[in-house]
Amino acid sequence: MAQYATFDSGLAKAVRQSLVHILALAAATSSLDPWHTVGGGGGEPPFIGAWVNEGAPWQVAQFRKEGDLVRLRGVVQSGSGDIFTLPVRYRPPAGVKFLVVGNTTTTASTVMIEASTGNVTLMSGSVLQMQLDLCFSITA
Repeated sequence: MAQYATFDSGLAKAVRQSLVHILALAAATSSLDPWHTVGGGGGEPPFIGAWVNEGAPWQVAQFRKEGDLVRLRGVVQSGSGDIFTLPVRYRPPAGVKFLVVGNTTTTASTVMIEASTGNVTLMSGSVLQMQLDLCFSITA
């Protein structure tokens, strides 16, 4: 009987932990923003300069808040320098830099997000196409 009690208490602990994870996930997903599409009009940020979405079948450039995080995704092309500007509530408390690889480079390029301006900028390198798969915290 003792081994069944140990199994039952272990099972109960696993179930409790699973419920805690499910509740945490539910709380996190309830605070998700909808995706905001860059260059999508309707008050969304426009692209700057020659930057555009790569187009089908690739993901368009988008961003959203996920709790204390901001996530960027999508494939952009044909530009240099500033790509677009994040609205104030989506900006990091300090500048952040990310290494990215474009399809015409053999070395990594740097994308920087400025805290004060919200500019998402290709800082170095030259790309025809670039994947944005970035995530950063908006809390200090």
